[in-house]
Amino acid sequence: MQNNVFEETPTIVVFAGTHYGNDSGFQYLAYETGKLIAESGFNLANGAGLGLMEEVSKGAKDAGGRVFGVGLKGQSPNQYLDVYHERVGIHSRQSYLFSRGDAFIALPGGMGTLYETIETAELKKLSEVEQEPLIIINYKGFYNDLKYQLEKMRNSGFIVHALDRYIEFVEEPTEAIRIIKQFYKMNSKLENKANSK
Repeated sequence: MQNNVFEETPTIVVFAGTHYGNDSGFQYLAYETGKLIAESGFNLANGAGLGLMEEVSKGAKDAGGRVFGVGLKGQSPNQYLDVYHERVGIHSRQSYLFSRGDAFIALPGGMGTLYETIETAELKKLSEVEQEPLIIINYKGFYNDLKYQLEKMRNSGFIVHALDRYIEFVEEPTEAIRIIKQFYKMNSKLENKANSK
């Protein structure tokens, strides 16, 4: 598959764990997220790894979608990628994913997922990336403590604007897709891509 397919079609970047976690619901959530992304006509991009990253990739592929992976040198990519790029260092990988994304979704994960999510929010705050949706799927309250901490920072005067300017918390992947579609109703970038398919 040629890279230009990913230039012409809207792409959602998903941050997720390289492990499955200890709740079988995490795996189902990842699969359903990938499936919904593909069914909605979007491409999927992620860190190309195993665990929940592989599940979200599998969901997209099973629904007929296209998956773009950006992995780290020395790590094995998952088997559901149409296009794969390898980068040296997490900063390089993150920058490349930023360049591909038209929206961002965070699923449960570990420190890497948290780093990717918070960096995206900070870059939005600094206007170093476009103000595209960044949505955390707060499955079973997984990110409740993060939400509380961000609200505490906001209430303490360290975050000036309302939190939903940078991050939105939802409980289901259907809500995330709805927000992304709504956001881009008034954004020609996504509409032009979608119309050029």
